Amino acid sequence: NVEIWGNKSVRTHGHSARAGGVFVDGRFNIDFEDFTISNNEATSGTAIEIANNEGATINFTRGKIDNNKEIIIQGWNGYAVQSYAAIPNSIPNTVNIESVVFSNNNTSRTTLAIFAGNLNITNCTFANNISGQNQDVNFKDGNFLTLDKNGFATIKNSIIDYSNNGLPDIFVGSWVSNYSVSAQNTLFTKSIPTQVVNLGNNLSNANPLFVNKLSGNYNLQPNSPAIDAGNNSFLALSPNLDAISNNRIYNNTVD
Repeated sequence: NVEIWGNKSVRTHGHSARAGGVFVDGRFNIDFEDFTISNNEATSGTAIEIANNEGATINFTRGKIDNNKEIIIQGWNGYAVQSYAAIPNSIPNTVNIESVVFSNNNTSRTTLAIFAGNLNITNCTFANNISGQNQDVNFKDGNFLTLDKNGFATIKNSIIDYSNNGLPDIFVGSWVSNYSVSAQNTLFTKSIPTQVVNLGNNLSNANPLFVNKLSGNYNLQPNSPAIDAGNNSFLALSPNLDAISNNRIYNNTVD
């Protein structure tokens, strides 16, 4: 079990200070399991920043990433979780995120960003995150995910819940030529983003019907459209418990 809470990464002379919670710099294979990364602050990578991680694998399993806040400075901008490679054409890294709740993270750009790597999101919930807070209007990218060159993402068995603030849920710059993002058995509270390859069984413009979103209870009401809407074959958990230690499969099918 890991709890990373209440850290602050900031410089006073106007430069970016990275990674309020976790900073991985180098080719390390790391597993985070049953973790909480909460109430951290930074000007970039408010919760997690992964750099120069070429060819490695980092797993985040059963956890909460919440209430991390960006210290917004004009000219700098960041994400709650970002991964990037500094060496062009290097072997991509892989970041696997399974059964993690992202909530109440406040960032100038999107909650997640992947640059020259692979990002796999499975059985995750994104709710009450605030994005697009940068003072520089040119970098108000979007809400949920940014993809840059050679960034590849999959989204499975997840809930993507962002407000209608006029920003897209997924941002890909006009200069990006090689990327992909696919979704399967995932609920979007708005339309499915145009960049997404729809692999089937996705729900769009749907209310997940959390028990109490305002108070942070992201369990599902009995009549939620996300109930039993997942695909059991996507689960890699052992044991099959969610972020708050409930059974991942309640009836016969994962939510």
